Amino acid sequence: MTALRSRRPRRALDDLLKARSLSPPKGDAAGEIPPLLFRCHLAMAEAEPAQAMVWLERAASSAATAAERSERWLRLADAHEARHAPAKACDALQMILDHESEAWLELPQRAAADGAPLAAGRLSNRALAMQRIERLIVPHGPGVYARAEAAAQRSLTDARKHTDPGALPDLIARYPFGTAQGEARLVLARRHFDAREYDAAIEDLELMLRDEPRVPRAPDAALGMALSAIRANRPAAASPGRATPRHSQNQMNPPCRPGGGCRVQS
Repeated sequence: MTALRSRRPRRALDDLLKARSLSPPKGDAAGEIPPLLFRCHLAMAEAEPAQAMVWLERAASSAATAAERSERWLRLADAHEARHAPAKACDALQMILDHESEAWLELPQRAAADGAPLAAGRLSNRALAMQRIERLIVPHGPGVYARAEAAAQRSLTDARKHTDPGALPDLIARYPFGTAQGEARLVLARRHFDAREYDAAIEDLELMLRDEPRVPRAPDAALGMALSAIRANRPAAASPGRATPRHSQNQMNPPCRPGGGCRVQS
């Protein structure tokens, strides 16, 4: 794909589609076509910003891996932001958390500078999506996360009714902001407590207080930690200062309070 490497994506795309129509690839060659098509569509979205949405929609059919699908959602979020549609950008990023497993992306160095976790120079797709959602909520308010929050509340209602052990952890992983995550941690901790799994209950509540120490249910979480610590014979775990807010260790990511917008630490 000399044309693609030389920054002529339109010619590269035309050549690729023409070659495929004249002589359908077979064997190993057939597997080479979708990644090339995907790269051509992304390159066209960058080359023609006015038509970015069209090219990114076309890229969906050739995005075969979690990394490719995640990169496409990230590009869609960029396009929505460029069109001053932060809620739609949030929805695009949420698709990564809803549907994609952990994958590592090779993105521009400027993305790495934002503080997302790196591994061998690559970025975590899910961590990057969470970071991008948070940075949209900070200036625009929790309304941009409204669709995800509604879905999280529905998932929480279902999780309360059923005993699927994976439902609550899945909710916590998929919806990192809003009120549902804190409520899910409380429900999960109560289930651990009732099962006499006191150490697990302490961990759930500790994470809740560390991530969002000022949520309305924080007193309930603190009480639950104290009771669990007594049952587990771990008095030190009940210390009020034990749970250190996660975000205080990273000023680059202003923390969001579930259900109450975001607060920028001083």
